[in-house]
Amino acid sequence: DVLRVVLGTLLSVLQWAWYLLRQAVGAAGLLLLPLLLLLALSCHAVRMKWRRVRLHTQSDNVLWRQLACEVKCLQSDLNALEKHVLHVASSALELRRASTPPDLDGDLEELGGSLCCR
Repeated sequence: DVLRVVLGTLLSVLQWAWYLLRQAVGAAGLLLLPLLLLLALSCHAVRMKWRRVRLHTQSDNVLWRQLACEVKCLQSDLNALEKHVLHVASSALELRRASTPPDLDGDLEELGGSLCCR
């Protein structure tokens, strides 16, 4: 009987630990979204500034061809980043939805114990 109570308590502690871990992962995923967006914007700004300096020394025809190619590259990079951010966001939301706190009273009562002293 004591073993059942100890195992029930251990099971409840493990369920709470799993719940808290899922909450932490979900929160970390949601915190990463703005950081990823800021990183993408800063990379874009640095790349554009570097390209402006480099492209000033080239002829107009070459400039426009390279600019079109770089715009395509940037679009594909931003599309890949958007897909990744959406995947992280959906994973975080799934973890958030899936994480419901365990029922400690119900678990212990099923095993014959109680949270309060008898």
